[in-house]
Amino acid sequence: MASDMIFISYSRRDGKFVEQLTKDLKDTGFNIWLDKESLVHGTPSWERAIRGAIRDSVAVILVASPDALQSDYVQGELTVAKLLNRSIYPIWANGDNWIDCVPLDMANYQYVDGRGDSYQTGKDSLRKTLSTILDTSEGTMTLGLPTHETVEINLAQFEQVSDLLNDIYVKYLQFWYEPLTYGTEWILGNVRSKQLALNWDWLSLDKNDARQGMRYLSTAGKVSLKDFGIEDGGYWAVWDAKWIRAAGIAVRDMQVRKRILNEDGELELWLLEKENILKIISRSEIDITDYPYHFLMAVFQTSKHRFVFVEK
Repeated sequence: MASDMIFISYSRRDGKFVEQLTKDLKDTGFNIWLDKESLVHGTPSWERAIRGAIRDSVAVILVASPDALQSDYVQGELTVAKLLNRSIYPIWANGDNWIDCVPLDMANYQYVDGRGDSYQTGKDSLRKTLSTILDTSEGTMTLGLPTHETVEINLAQFEQVSDLLNDIYVKYLQFWYEPLTYGTEWILGNVRSKQLALNWDWLSLDKNDARQGMRYLSTAGKVSLKDFGIEDGGYWAVWDAKWIRAAGIAVRDMQVRKRILNEDGELELWLLEKENILKIISRSEIDITDYPYHFLMAVFQTSKHRFVFVEK
């Protein structure tokens, strides 16, 4: 997928609006794909070219209007964009009622109003949003999905973990899991280190109570990505929570933490226990404030479902 190309889906009847929007976005440095400008004359398969352009785009702008809603081409482009998990950003060009300008499944999408005198404000708002999704200053992470596909996620879009989790759910997981079930039905795990994107309180949740997922997301999800080790270059995957056997790790020594958070972390846990550096205790026995380095790790071979390693 191209890192910066943006596809515009529109009705030809909104051509004047689209021409102005395209010019304004290009003037501020955006790489815009517009069929009337980007399709080479004589392209043998117009449909294949459109599909390829959407696949190669990082995002899709929908110029929303009653004409766009009636356009089979626009609806087809939106279908392809959704199937390819491309983010869609609507700008309202014409019409009196929003619901008459978009498909029903987009009725609750956030949009910017670009009609009439609102155009300048709407265009600036859209430009700001697009700048955010293209900003890679915070780096990217690779995410493995239940379909065995992988996608690249731009971390600069998210201020806290809950934002990232909501985005992943809406784009990739809503047909796999029920809403608000992070921590009970699905979990993000680091493929290399086996660290879990969960905080310490998760050890105390009742996994048989689906409502706990809602409580977890609303309370523990409001932390920075860095707090969960989600940083540039990370390789994470969506794991089914029912298969996770987790170890809570609480240590004071950064070197011990580094030994555990690597590809051989499970072996290191075993060695640290044999070296009499770590011991296993119950969750109720520990005062977590005594340990500056505490995190969770998936341990697939242990017979215990949840337990705690602490530094002696």
